[in-house]
Amino acid sequence: MNQLHTKILLIGVVLAIAIFGYRVFLAPAHNHNDHDHEKEEEILDQLSDDHVHLHAGVRVFVDGVEQNYDGDEWMHVTPCTIDDYKALELTDPYDKIHWHDNIGTVVHVHAKGTVWREMFESAKLFDLVERDDVVTYRSGEVADDVMEGEVEQFETVIFVFGNAPEGIDFTNIDEYVSKEQILIAENSSESCGS
Repeated sequence: MNQLHTKILLIGVVLAIAIFGYRVFLAPAHNHNDHDHEKEEEILDQLSDDHVHLHAGVRVFVDGVEQNYDGDEWMHVTPCTIDDYKALELTDPYDKIHWHDNIGTVVHVHAKGTVWREMFESAKLFDLVERDDVVTYRSGEVADDVMEGEVEQFETVIFVFGNAPEGIDFTNIDEYVSKEQILIAENSSESCGS
């Protein structure tokens, strides 16, 4: 009977150690969204006042065709440590504003004062920056000089270069990337640092 109790006790101790080890070492890797978000908040708390982290919606139409920025060639992978973030001087538009996780309708902004023109420069779409036949919509209204306007958290801007596509009313707020869609993109980030 004494040997049976010892075996049961030994099995219990081994199970407790296994459960503890799983929770400490393996479970955090499976729950990366919460872990990444906490790590990101820690990083952002330690950055200078020039660094921010906000998200905004964007749609771009060129000569009647909506542009698709969901592809890998448009994506940015950010640094993963506090020192890497601090090393960013945030003078290159690519570090200041970009897309992540193959979601081409939500931009990520990491520097105060970032303007929409820098999104196009970040993507090397200089030909669009130079065009003077752009109409921009912000909050359901035609807006002037948005290229030089600061990107704001959860806003959506629609850029229409050249001819507008038929059948789309850009004053209709339903055509915009919703705050809910932006939040979904923000919370589903798979890139380090989002």
